[in-house]
Amino acid sequence: MRRTNCYLEESAVKLCNLEPHHRLLEIGFGPGIGLAAAYKVIRAGHGKVYGTDISPCVVHKGRKRFEKELATGKMEMHVADVIMQPFLDDKFDRVIHCNCYYYWRNIETGAKEIYRIMKPGDRKSVV
Repeated sequence: MRRTNCYLEESAVKLCNLEPHHRLLEIGFGPGIGLAAAYKVIRAGHGKVYGTDISPCVVHKGRKRFEKELATGKMEMHVADVIMQPFLDDKFDRVIHCNCYYYWRNIETGAKEIYRIMKPGDRKSVV
């Protein structure tokens, strides 16, 4: 499963055509595979990688794993449910999520929340 997730999350980052100046959010980031792949793209630019997960434990582990990246200011992590993201409207150039929508309490409400925080006309990768 881990190898499959690795492939899916790295592919999600590739499919969304992330550029170094973009702001990307991964919802339900789990072990952080997608965050790591996205950080590799934006670290030399002015972009930023954000991650949200509903589990405080997952976010705690992520903050330990990505301590250096977080210290650069180019990465943030938050405990948040997909239906209530802690971000302003039209903030993100790219949003990805992998293997997590079946945990959402309400898929339609989650999709509307993603739409709210994405810049108009930008990309979302769902795998």
